[in-house]
Amino acid sequence: YNIKSKKWTELPDSLVETIESSVLYWKGFIYKLGGREAGNTFREIDSVYCLDIKKNKWSKCADMLIKQSYPIAACSNDQLYVVYNDYNGEQDPMKFQSHQLGSDEWSYRADLPPTAPSTDGASLVSMDDKLYLVGGYDRICAQYSIVEDAWTVLTQCLRGHGWGAAVRYGDRILLCGGSDGNAHNQIESYNPAEDEWQEWDLNLPKCLWFHSAGRLNNA
Repeated sequence: YNIKSKKWTELPDSLVETIESSVLYWKGFIYKLGGREAGNTFREIDSVYCLDIKKNKWSKCADMLIKQSYPIAACSNDQLYVVYNDYNGEQDPMKFQSHQLGSDEWSYRADLPPTAPSTDGASLVSMDDKLYLVGGYDRICAQYSIVEDAWTVLTQCLRGHGWGAAVRYGDRILLCGGSDGNAHNQIESYNPAEDEWQEWDLNLPKCLWFHSAGRLNNA
């Protein structure tokens, strides 16, 4: 979508049709991770595909270490990070992994602490040399230090935001909509410096879940 022209441009189809995948943008490329095979099999997959926007062409990337639907993903410093989405109650922390973009390797990273709430429906946001895992049904808020390869469990958000959307906004993280049993339109603001959550002044125009959020310039 072009903001200036207010027009959409159709992109080429991915190499393989999938459902329940996660998609993110990083430095001119769109990455599609995991999910399930479309069609009759409905099997979880570990595949990663990349769309070069300039060339308008998809290519196959190195597979993730595990198969998973709805992987929770973010990029930082040319590393792709993926947290396991515990939507089926497995409570397995041994599934946080990273990938050096352009390479053929994935690596496991530090486990989430056993005291951390479930990652079910949570979001991952990159801020400088930290990642923040926020929201979900269990109101998780945990910080991952990329330098130290270590997690810290922080103050939980005010309400559930299962399958909501999180985005960096200046020195804050905005957690938008989602579900706490019912879809809602509330936005919360998180201040990492103070480890403090506040209800934002604005709400989404309608109740949403299974949606995305992004920041472009100051909007």
